[in-house]
Amino acid sequence: MLNQQKNSRASRPVLAGVTLIALLHCFIWFSNYNQTALGESPALDNRQTLELAQAMSDGTLAQEPFHRAPLYPYILSLFLSAGIPFELLPLVARWLNAIALATMAASTALLAIRLWSRPIYGWVAGLLIALNPVLIFFSGDAFDILLASAALSMALVYFQAWLKAPNLRGTFAIGLLLLAGAALRSHLLPIALLWPIIALILAKDRRLLWRKKGSFHYLCGQLFIFGFKHSATLLKL
Repeated sequence: MLNQQKNSRASRPVLAGVTLIALLHCFIWFSNYNQTALGESPALDNRQTLELAQAMSDGTLAQEPFHRAPLYPYILSLFLSAGIPFELLPLVARWLNAIALATMAASTALLAIRLWSRPIYGWVAGLLIALNPVLIFFSGDAFDILLASAALSMALVYFQAWLKAPNLRGTFAIGLLLLAGAALRSHLLPIALLWPIIALILAKDRRLLWRKKGSFHYLCGQLFIFGFKHSATLLKL
C-alpha cells in the first residue's frame, strides 16, 4: 500500500510533464505542417475521412457499407453538427490527435512507473512516445490510428491494475475501451472479441466475473454482436 502511494505521488509530475511535452511537440509540428500543401488541403484517405464526417453530419451518408471503422468520422461529425465550419475540421482532427498522443505518452509513463517503481523510467517511456517522429507525423492528419492507440493504451493501464485484483468494474472498463478502439480501428476487433475469454482465464476468482445477474454474459454477448454486425465491413480495411 505504501509503495502504491509513493508511486502515485511520484507519477504526478511525470505524467504532467510528458503530457505537456507531447502537446508542445504537436503544436510545433502543426505550426509547420499548416503551411504545407497537404496541411492546407488534406488529400486521399484524409480527405475521404473528412468528407465522410460531413456526410454523417448532413445526413447524406449513402445507405451502403463503407470500408472504414465508423467511430472516428462520427466523432468529427459531432463538431460539424455543433457549428464548426468544414474548413476548420482538419485543425479539429489534429488537436484530437494531439490529445490522443498525450494520452498515450502519459499511459506509457504510468505503466513504466508501476512496473519499475522509479520516475526516471516513466520519463524515458513517456518521452519515447511524446517525441516519436512517426506518431507526430500521423497526428497532423485525420488518421484514426492515434485515437485507437490511445484507447488501447488506457486499456493496458486498467489491465495492469486488473491483473493484481480482477474485478467486474475493471473487466467492463477494459472491454469498453477495447470496443472503442475497435470502432476506431478495426485491427483491434480480434482483441476486443477475445477479451472476455482472456479475462476468464486470467481471473483468480472466476466466480466474481459471473455475478450480478449475468453481467459478464451480457458483456460477452455485446462483444460478439458487435463483431458479427461490423466485422464484414471493418475487416475489409
